[in-house]
Amino acid sequence: MRNLCSTWPLSITSKVLAIVRRSRHTRALVNLVVASATLLSADVVKVFNPQSPQARAIFDLAVIVIVVMVFIFAIVVGIVMYALLRFPRWREGERDPEQGRGNKTIEIAWTAIPLAIVAVLFVLAARTMGISDPRPPPKPDIVVIGHQWWWEARYTNSGIVVANEIHIPVGKPLALRLDAADVLHEFWVPELARKITAVPGHPNHIWIQADKPGTYLGFCSEFCGTQHAWMHFLLVAEPQAEFQKWEQAQRAVLFRSLRRGAGIVVQNVSESSATLIAGFS
Repeated sequence: MRNLCSTWPLSITSKVLAIVRRSRHTRALVNLVVASATLLSADVVKVFNPQSPQARAIFDLAVIVIVVMVFIFAIVVGIVMYALLRFPRWREGERDPEQGRGNKTIEIAWTAIPLAIVAVLFVLAARTMGISDPRPPPKPDIVVIGHQWWWEARYTNSGIVVANEIHIPVGKPLALRLDAADVLHEFWVPELARKITAVPGHPNHIWIQADKPGTYLGFCSEFCGTQHAWMHFLLVAEPQAEFQKWEQAQRAVLFRSLRRGAGIVVQNVSESSATLIAGFS
């Protein structure tokens, strides 16, 4: 009986693996799951590499909270282990420890210390909220609209409209207004900002900033339909001079389209992706 119990899981596992190997579709599904898990883990790791004051404030608060949690966990485990070793009731003949009826010092300590920890965390959380999510201005710098399954970005000062590639100057905080054209979407650039949901008819606001030049991958982190996995975008942070050159180039495209009477230029736009839009529709 013991041999049977020890071998049947291995036999079942081998049979399952044999079925997986024989099925081409199952192998493809397994490969897809593994690839998705790998990409997801890679995106999550980016959270630990903040590249903006907003993301860094959130990261610093998370580190403090984790340290406090580990410290409390260690104390609780230490007390439990002390009680188990100091009063080993599983041994025959061991008497029960003396029962106390109350200790004001201990009661005050285990009430005051948690209150102090919660108060400190509250102050730190309020400070982090002030850094990462200050009050938005009346007019946003960029209006970002989520579509199934692409992102539209409208620059309010220049009138430029782009899709799936947002350019910002390095070191300058920009106010974004988030909206959605169809269903719920979630705008997230892990290295630069927190997640924020784009709700149809209910705009949300977020600040975005990059400390260093670079191209950052952003994506929709809330399931929004069959092509959700492809709803990525690039956020390009560049020096002010390069950003102005890019902006002038986009304006030139816009003006040429207006002269031709087109009103709007769309290039490489499909049901699930778009690469460039110049001008307001």
